Amino acid sequence: MTRRKDNKRRKVMIVILFVVIILGAAAFLTYRYMVLQNDINSKVSYSEDIIHKDFNSNIEDVKREYSRKVDSLLSIDGVKKAFASRDRQKLYELVKARYKKYKNSDPFLKIMSFRLTDGSTFLRVHKPQMYGDKLNKRRTIIIDTNRLQKRLYGFEIGKLQMSYRVVTPIFYKNKYVGLVEVGILPKEFTSSISDIFHIRNALVVNTAGTSVSLAKKQYLQEDGFSLVGSDPMFKKIFELSNTKYKGKKSFFFTYDENKKDYLVENNLNLLNQNKKVVAKILIAYDITTLQADNNNFEQEAGIFALLVVIFLSALLQFFW
Repeated sequence: MTRRKDNKRRKVMIVILFVVIILGAAAFLTYRYMVLQNDINSKVSYSEDIIHKDFNSNIEDVKREYSRKVDSLLSIDGVKKAFASRDRQKLYELVKARYKKYKNSDPFLKIMSFRLTDGSTFLRVHKPQMYGDKLNKRRTIIIDTNRLQKRLYGFEIGKLQMSYRVVTPIFYKNKYVGLVEVGILPKEFTSSISDIFHIRNALVVNTAGTSVSLAKKQYLQEDGFSLVGSDPMFKKIFELSNTKYKGKKSFFFTYDENKKDYLVENNLNLLNQNKKVVAKILIAYDITTLQADNNNFEQEAGIFALLVVIFLSALLQFFW
């Protein structure tokens, strides 16, 4: 009788020991997993935060830089007078050297245009043979600058491409005579962060603001936005962001062609002068190394769980 009680007590103790070991192993694996995930999330969150801050800081730097450069351009003796008197050739001769200097120092500067009070193009310094075209009514930053007669900033799609615009009204003898605009490509704001954080990016523009020239190109269009470019990886990402991950600001994506893992973010917005979203930059963070750590943990967890099962089986056979 005593032996039966002892055996029963021993079996109860073994069961309790089994439960403690299993719970302890589960707690250990859960803790390890949480630490790993927290490390991954912290690194990604840090990168996202730095990228957004750097992007916005770059915009502010460009605003200051090109405000100063345009003011310097307009201070050249005879520039305002040539524009006010509508002397296109004289104006071009006065500003072309300065434009070339600015262009050499900043490869992302693509546009410098003088426009009349009705918005029509008087002189494209970057394409002097193209002038006289009427204002596209989608060019709201030009319309607003003519109306408000003050300097405005913002992203906008022009006749040929999307750029960040700095638009400055011009006065001659206290009379408003038109404006000058400069356009800087979005890569100005993403080139540095692309190099630092090993990210890839693509431009997505609001279809409502797409110019005729851009609309002729065969871009993917979905939900009011068009993907600019033909990168096959971003074509896949763009399709997923509008189907499987529609409404999500970020998602994980594995690109089969290069076997790499990415975290995709689509909330880096490009704003016009009225703070409305006219485009977005899709960003793909390469998290292959971080994902490899996660996969290694899963393998280690599987091996650890197997060892625990083997140990418990051996213990059961010996003491049961």
